[in-house]
Amino acid sequence: MNRSGGSNPQSHWITSLGARLHYVDWGNKGRPTVLMIHGSRDHCRSWDRVANSLKHQYHIVAMDLRGHGDSEHISGGTYGAEEFLFDIHGLVKHLGAPITVVAHSLGGAMALRYAGLYPDNVAKLVTLEAGQPYPSVYANYHSKTPVERMRQQIESLEHTVSRQAKRYHSIDAAVTRFLQENSHLGHDLAEHLARNALATNEDGTFSWKFDPRIYALRPEGIVSEDRFSFWTEIRCPVLMIFGSASKLPGLDHTGLADIIASAQILKMDGLGHWPQHEDPEKVIAAIRQFIVPTL
Repeated sequence: MNRSGGSNPQSHWITSLGARLHYVDWGNKGRPTVLMIHGSRDHCRSWDRVANSLKHQYHIVAMDLRGHGDSEHISGGTYGAEEFLFDIHGLVKHLGAPITVVAHSLGGAMALRYAGLYPDNVAKLVTLEAGQPYPSVYANYHSKTPVERMRQQIESLEHTVSRQAKRYHSIDAAVTRFLQENSHLGHDLAEHLARNALATNEDGTFSWKFDPRIYALRPEGIVSEDRFSFWTEIRCPVLMIFGSASKLPGLDHTGLADIIASAQILKMDGLGHWPQHEDPEKVIAAIRQFIVPTL
């Protein structure tokens, strides 16, 4: 049993663009498939609480995006929307479409694009804290010339590759860092997330599994205006969950229902950027109510 209150899922791998990608499967094949996609610097086991609540009714799968969790880090390249979308598409074809997708933050942004690219492959879509993300590092992206944008990206990558991975002398120290980031998690959940997010170094210390080059995520396809063109192609029902206390810079849900004709907007009072951890029962109930008709 894991600390999130359920049995451990089984690990599986697929190869995408030469990279070995990891996903976990809670079993129950033959039931409608729900693919869960985490956010930036997160991992597939972040969905354990939600997955364990739905696994008896659905075939639940959660993926590690490239450069995250137990998926391979990319050698000689960076991370962009095209690669993430290619990976999602490959896993969807492997699992068999159509599927329902539940996705958080960066994963939600990619899921929205995917649902527009391949509308026949997505039966329903639930996003948490995803929509119009403009991280502060890209706040002035559209006001820059192509030369300025490219220089910014190269300098961002240059800074990223020079970073040293943070090392923790104990799991408790990493748990403390988690709780500093989000005090709503509680110690047990923070410990569960940390244990699945950490790799052991040769000297016995611990570092986060995600590739530090994620910090240099290419902005094209993430903040570009053409994302609206993808969203208008979405045909499946969409539930977009936002936290009223979210501190993610620039996350704006205004007008999304006008762009995505099938979208329902659900704003959860008092919750921040990780609503699935801050009030899991409320989020699970909303997801269940939305996707139950697919049974």
